[in-house]
Amino acid sequence: MTLNLTGPTAVGSPVSLTVAPDTAQATTAINALVTAYNTVVTEINGQFKVAADGTGGGVLESDNTLREVQNSLLSAVSNSISGNNGIVNLASIGVNLQDDGTLSVDSGALASALSSNYASVQNLLQNSTTGLSQNFSK
Repeated sequence: MTLNLTGPTAVGSPVSLTVAPDTAQATTAINALVTAYNTVVTEINGQFKVAADGTGGGVLESDNTLREVQNSLLSAVSNSISGNNGIVNLASIGVNLQDDGTLSVDSGALASALSSNYASVQNLLQNSTTGLSQNFSK
């Protein structure tokens, strides 16, 4: 939190202090998460990319561990929770899963979710048992 004191007030005059979530910082963090996730998924996808003639594929193309990692990541980002004021999955805050497994951010939907229901967005991402952070941790 940043507190800017702009000037003195008269003795005995009330001073108002408003505390609000930093939606700009939350937006930056969510976009950074999406960028990092997309980097990993793109690298994994590159290992499985095969040319039309059947050649290609990365050195880890036949590695089942890599497929398990890919499945775990997809499972983590597609997880849904119940209730939470309608903020139940990433799509409900404007973070959408693309056909290639990467994520995209609808900045308008994200801004709307953060401004109207910040606590539920935070719960979706950081809940100690069901949040996205826990899914990634697992």
